[in-house]
Amino acid sequence: MTLLQLQYFITVVETGNFTHAARQAYTSQPTISRQIQMLEEELGYSLFNRNSKPLRLTEPGQILYEGMKEAISRIKARAGRNSRHVSAL
Repeated sequence: MTLLQLQYFITVVETGNFTHAARQAYTSQPTISRQIQMLEEELGYSLFNRNSKPLRLTEPGQILYEGMKEAISRIKARAGRNSRHVSAL
C-alpha cells in the first residue's frame, strides 16, 4: 500500500468518479484504476461497488475512507501545532 494509492482512493471517493479523480490528480483514468486495483488486491477486498451508478463504496471501502480521513486530519492538526505546513495531504 502506497501513499499515492491512498491519495487516489480518497480522490475517487470525493469526486465519485474515476475519470474526475484522474483529472484532479493530473493523471490518466487507467492509472487511477490500476492503482486502486492494486490496493484492493493487497487488502483482499473490493473498495468500490463498480456496478452502481453513482459509484459507491463497499463496507471495507467505507471503513478505509473514514480511517484515512481521520489519520490525515490528525497529521494536519499535529503539523499545525508544530508550525509545519502539510499541503500534500
